[in-house]
Amino acid sequence: MKQDIYNGIEQRMLLAEINIKDPTAVEVVLDLAVYGLLAMTEKHSATHKQVMTLQVLSGHLANVLKGMGESEGIGRIREDRKAVAEVIDKAFMFY
Repeated sequence: MKQDIYNGIEQRMLLAEINIKDPTAVEVVLDLAVYGLLAMTEKHSATHKQVMTLQVLSGHLANVLKGMGESEGIGRIREDRKAVAEVIDKAFMFY
């Protein structure tokens, strides 16, 4: 599941042309935020405090996504963020 998230985001990054005036540039930044959250989860979930910090970051990202309009790209990013939140929650269960 984690590799699927990475692969999907990497594929979208390769296809995207980052232009700050382009509305999809916001989607690219949010994709990168989810990608970074997943990478941090893999590297920094060794302690209870780290996992709690990841949960807070995931929650803040969810709030940002709530404020975004509806589009196919934003919907996909929300799904990826939820999947990463599940990974974080599983790590939390170990503590």
